[in-house]
Amino acid sequence: MDYYAGIDVSLEQSSICVVDAQGKIFRETKVASEPEELATFFRGLSVTLKRWAMEIAKRRGMKRAIVALARKLATVLHRMWIDETDFRFGKEVAAA
Repeated sequence: MDYYAGIDVSLEQSSICVVDAQGKIFRETKVASEPEELATFFRGLSVTLKRWAMEIAKRRGMKRAIVALARKLATVLHRMWIDETDFRFGKEVAAA
């Protein structure tokens, strides 16, 4: 099953909401706005992002996996911000 994460970041703490492909909330929490805290939260989930990050951790180490996960999430959020697109709960491709 596919899961999607949304992060609302502030200076002191970040809100994280993880939903499944149907849009049902899977997990929701607030954590400190530190990469280690974000990685700890995602480490506790058995979802695609975790599996991807753990594969990197096996090859390159946990610190690099934490940075890679943070960069991946930042890239997605940045593209959404630049393109002014809304988060979609499915895999359908946006019309160009």
